[in-house]
Amino acid sequence: MYPIPWYAIILISIPQTFLIISIGARLFNISIPIQRRVALSVIIGVICYATRHLTIPGLNTIALLISTAVLLSLISRLTLWKAFLTIALGLVVLLIIENLCNSIVFNFFHLNYDILATHPWLNIFSWWPTLVLATLVYWLIYRKNWVLYNLSQYKDHAK
Repeated sequence: MYPIPWYAIILISIPQTFLIISIGARLFNISIPIQRRVALSVIIGVICYATRHLTIPGLNTIALLISTAVLLSLISRLTLWKAFLTIALGLVVLLIIENLCNSIVFNFFHLNYDILATHPWLNIFSWWPTLVLATLVYWLIYRKNWVLYNLSQYKDHAK
């Protein structure tokens, strides 16, 4: 892993976590107040910054997935399995969007991950199309009231 500067945490990790929570919760029809989503995103951003030196590929993502699910469960009073499903779904949707955007941006600008590792600002700029598209996807999910599965039908959902 390459060192993540503090400004990359603010401009990538925090909005990314916010979108993961928002998309996953909306697709499962779980209501989580925006203040809790923002607070959780900031906490995960701090955890992301603290764990940036984990060198085993994928371990950082798994640790952040578990941390986000546990904290979401605690903050929003969801059961752990609902929190994990919410985060997992949001992560899958965001990773699909990110993979699509990265493929286009990397081919268009002749970038690769090694270049992004040495130039954090390029990493931030290359993430903007993902941010825009993921925000648009969230807006469509919200506007059209799309629900993949209604987890709010159970009594222990967030209120």
